[in-house]
Amino acid sequence: MSFSNQNPLERHAKTLPENQVEALERERIKALEDAGIDEYKVIHELHESKGCWEKYFSDNRTRGKDDMDFLIRDQWTSVERGEFKRLFKTGLYFNKLYDVFRKIIGEQRKNTPNLKVRSLTGKATEEDLNLRTDLVKHISYQSRNDIVYQTAFAYALANGYGCFRLDTEFENARSFKQVIRYHRMVDPTRAFWDPKALEPHKGDGNFCGFDTVLSKEEYEATYPNVPHPRSFSDTEQLEQLEWERSKDSVTLCDYYVKEWSQMRIYLLDNGESISEDEYEELKNDHKKATDHIHSMNPDMVSHIIPPLPEIKDERITQDYKIMHYRCTQDKILEFTEWPSKVLPVIFVDGDSYYIAGQQYCRSLIYYAKDAQRFLNYVGNEIATQFKNIQASQWLGTPSNIEGNEYQWRNPELQQGILLANPDPKTGQLPTKLPPTEIAQSLLLHYQRATQDLKEIIGFYDAQSEGPEQSGVAVQGRAVQGSASAFVFFDNLNRAIEQGARCTLDLLPNIMTTERELNLTRSDGRIHSITLNKEMPDGSYKNKIDKGDYDIEVDAGPSFAVQKSQAVEMFVKLSQMDPTVFRLVADKIAKNLDLEDGPIIEERFKTLVPPDILAKEAGQPPPPPQVDPMAQQQQQMMQMQQQLAQMELRAREQEIQVRQAKLEVEQEKLQLDKARAAMDFHSKQVSNQTDIHKSELGYAADMAKTIADMHKHAATLAKPQHTQKPHQNR
Repeated sequence: MSFSNQNPLERHAKTLPENQVEALERERIKALEDAGIDEYKVIHELHESKGCWEKYFSDNRTRGKDDMDFLIRDQWTSVERGEFKRLFKTGLYFNKLYDVFRKIIGEQRKNTPNLKVRSLTGKATEEDLNLRTDLVKHISYQSRNDIVYQTAFAYALANGYGCFRLDTEFENARSFKQVIRYHRMVDPTRAFWDPKALEPHKGDGNFCGFDTVLSKEEYEATYPNVPHPRSFSDTEQLEQLEWERSKDSVTLCDYYVKEWSQMRIYLLDNGESISEDEYEELKNDHKKATDHIHSMNPDMVSHIIPPLPEIKDERITQDYKIMHYRCTQDKILEFTEWPSKVLPVIFVDGDSYYIAGQQYCRSLIYYAKDAQRFLNYVGNEIATQFKNIQASQWLGTPSNIEGNEYQWRNPELQQGILLANPDPKTGQLPTKLPPTEIAQSLLLHYQRATQDLKEIIGFYDAQSEGPEQSGVAVQGRAVQGSASAFVFFDNLNRAIEQGARCTLDLLPNIMTTERELNLTRSDGRIHSITLNKEMPDGSYKNKIDKGDYDIEVDAGPSFAVQKSQAVEMFVKLSQMDPTVFRLVADKIAKNLDLEDGPIIEERFKTLVPPDILAKEAGQPPPPPQVDPMAQQQQQMMQMQQQLAQMELRAREQEIQVRQAKLEVEQEKLQLDKARAAMDFHSKQVSNQTDIHKSELGYAADMAKTIADMHKHAATLAKPQHTQKPHQNR
């Protein structure tokens, strides 16, 4: 029989026999009774809890929807558009908020926080902390948390709040191993929390939940025992419910609620604090171990088995477990105990305040909408004036164009001259009208509205405004402007931290069996490990057990941004010192997002010294390999060194020769000085001798002259008897 003309709600009744459906229904009711669950009470509490949240948060939902409509859909109301149509205005709007919205989303993608597990008691080893950190990051990568966080953050910016959730599911349809997954919430208005919760992530509340929409085919395949389902709805979702019915779907509600109970805890003499049930389990394990050793060797019991810790103090406290119910309007389809103490639906706050106990969430654009409206009004008036500019360009009379009507029908298309006649009465020709100008006041108002909008939203172009000239000053002003969105980033980081805390709490309850995992580290490297691997001595390696752990968030650039920064730093270092390139060549190739990145990385590894690669891999350094090229280069270097040494020796010998010549020249100079001194002395002695000789000669000449004079005088004094001629005169 064909089901094409049947109501979809009646279609599944034909999929299973009626007696089988009744049997499945009896099993469902019996399971609820065995668990002590009152179906009517749970459904009634669910409706009350969700209704309480809807009443408490209705104002934020309404304002958030209006803000998103204003930011994304339309910035004019239907009444305003009717007025524009009546007054023949353009109805344009100039959305300057959406660009800011996209820039902040892009900033968030570059600054995804880094998660790290830490120990609350300090007893965990570094290996355990690193293992849990890698598991948390691995789950994040597998869940595509970048998209999950981006969706929640976008809603927090535009809607005032967003959310995401965690769930446990099987790896695939044929697997019995469960995994932890993050899921994005594309409509945060379909989630709800406890109004009494005060933390930004709502994790301190007593309940949370969300609506899930299933197609009829998916519902029938999942819950064939509950035919004719009634979609879960509330008074504010009647229109949504009608739409879902028309789309052949069913709305279910996932409800997580804390069920509180009293608990007795003990303080032991070793300083530990455990519950009564845990102490009873400890006693049983101690007794089994004691009996086992006693059966083998009674004397060794006291040496092998430590004594059971004694109770020093006790008190009554409160504890809770989280129950998960999936319900239609009037039935519980399934129920399980949520394997964590953390609620799985994480609230992502935007910018909220509490006034008289009421939370008011505000989006990024909430206080900028009026400035944007004023900008639209001014811009619309300018556009309307442009639209309604008078098309007439000439002023004249019919007599002016008489006989030339064809040319004056479209004067702006006429080439050459326009023929006209003087008016017979005034004698005037047609006059060219000046172009219509837009009022300068409107332009000033538009500029002022733009400036007001940037100041309110906190983001503006630092390159076009302000006295900054240097790149550092421009960057500083941009950072100062983006500080207005820091509160949104902080609230997102708190939500991410709470989600990681839930993941950390789920691990000991989900990762209970031995399984192989390929963990992805923050640097992108993948390493294989085996969780809960039993060793031959009975111990376990990489065991995921319960402990006092917490998560901390390091808000900084995402891994993609860190890779880009690493490449930039390596390049700068290589420019400063070229020898650095051989040490980081493979790291540069690894951080490049290229299609053939792995191939380039392997090739660049050949440039890195082998001992460095071996050290990073934890291997002993390889023996030195003889490379012909390297050997030839080494021989050339040796020859160059020998030539340099020979040249150095030649230079030394040349210096020695020059020094010897210098010494000889110095000795020669000294001899010349001595010879010159002797010559000078001999010349002085000779001169003195000559002078003495001259003096003696002069004295002899004088004496001779005087003698001659005396002799001549004596001759003249003798008597002359006869005069004879002087023959020798």
